[in-house]
Amino acid sequence: MDNYPALTIKQPFATLVARGIKDVENRSWFTTYRGPFFVHAGRSWVSEEMPVDLWLPSPDLFTYGAILGTVNLTDVIRDSESPWAIKGQHHWLLDHAELWDEPMPWRGQMGLWWPTRFRADDRSEADRSRSEADRFLS
Repeated sequence: MDNYPALTIKQPFATLVARGIKDVENRSWFTTYRGPFFVHAGRSWVSEEMPVDLWLPSPDLFTYGAILGTVNLTDVIRDSESPWAIKGQHHWLLDHAELWDEPMPWRGQMGLWWPTRFRADDRSEADRSRSEADRFLS
């Protein structure tokens, strides 16, 4: 596994980031890190209102508790014009998203964190947990 940090993001935002649909990740904290990171889907669904009017499939069809892919963090600002930007937050500007064909089950953490190792048996579990939400978002 590449030596990238990971960021845990609640669903559906994790999938939207990994698919390149959501170009800003809102955080209450700043980071000096720039570059690629793994997009990790947390184990819960976002409770706040969506800032963008977007039809989504049922929450049951999304993958939880897994690394979904990668995205590149280009900058962190406070005044993004993106419809995804929430006022008062740090806006992590994202590009070059890549959704993996097979998510990799992994336990998330707070903040930016580094996955320490890859176990071969994680991949077989990922095969079984492939998200059906991607069928609707394609």
